[in-house]
Amino acid sequence: MKYQTKTDKRGRLIEIYVPLKGQNNMICTFNYSKSMMDDGTDVCFARVSDDGCSAALCCGTTPKEALVEAIETDSKHNVFHGTDEQKFAKRNILRGIICEMVEEVAQ
Repeated sequence: MKYQTKTDKRGRLIEIYVPLKGQNNMICTFNYSKSMMDDGTDVCFARVSDDGCSAALCCGTTPKEALVEAIETDSKHNVFHGTDEQKFAKRNILRGIICEMVEEVAQ
């Protein structure tokens, strides 16, 4: 699977760019802020869009968790564009990226 990532100065993931043939490309952006629980942890906010306008807006303690929430959001609220097969394929792309993230951590 081909995609490009960008990180910030602290090495945190801030963008995943997924080129799609015959469709608008998918872009996942991540922003971080301190948890409101005042426990010193960060919260990762994700925006996953396939048309530049509508997006799944989700959060988690890591980018992986935020992407899992984006998949669930699209499954429930039909955020992504295209045929049912194209939407399913986009969710599978995100699943593949999550699997690669998990494999990187395990190494």
